[in-house]
Amino acid sequence: MLVEFRLTSAMFWWSAVVLLIVDIGFLMFLAQRIQPGRFRRLCWPLAAASAIVWSVLWTAALWAYWSLWSSYVFPTWARWAAPFSGVIFGIIAMAFWWLAARLPGHPAVIFPLLGVVLSLPAHSFGIYKLQVLTKVPLVEGASPVSVLVFGTLEHILYWSIALSFSLLLSRWMHSSANSGAELRPAQQ
Repeated sequence: MLVEFRLTSAMFWWSAVVLLIVDIGFLMFLAQRIQPGRFRRLCWPLAAASAIVWSVLWTAALWAYWSLWSSYVFPTWARWAAPFSGVIFGIIAMAFWWLAARLPGHPAVIFPLLGVVLSLPAHSFGIYKLQVLTKVPLVEGASPVSVLVFGTLEHILYWSIALSFSLLLSRWMHSSANSGAELRPAQQ
């Protein structure tokens, strides 16, 4: 007997509670690790990190979950285009970086929170225009509000991951530049 699994509103709400706790912890970590001056130096590493993170997320989602949900919403070619989605997210990251550096508050906290600006319209489009909650059996019957809250907190997590990854890229870029500078005098 095959049992059909569905994500319910309750599952989305409980997952949202877990994500809220994770997001708060992550935002506190980012606020401690990234002071405003350091954040302002992260534009290009943040754009690159965001491009990589979102490309991986979209590619994984569209390929790994194709039969569960993606195929109900996206055309087949979307799986092949997914790796290139990072370009768009890299540009969005630069816009978020610019805004976060200028808005009141700690920019390392503001940046991931700006993910809400993208998440709400994107998830609303999916729910109301693409009718994900009626077309996709996995989420059929879940409440739109529970999915929107979960999706918003999910985006905050993804942008937090991108910001954290930008620290690693920045460190790598800095160490590569320094090792290159060290090599040049030795070659003369």
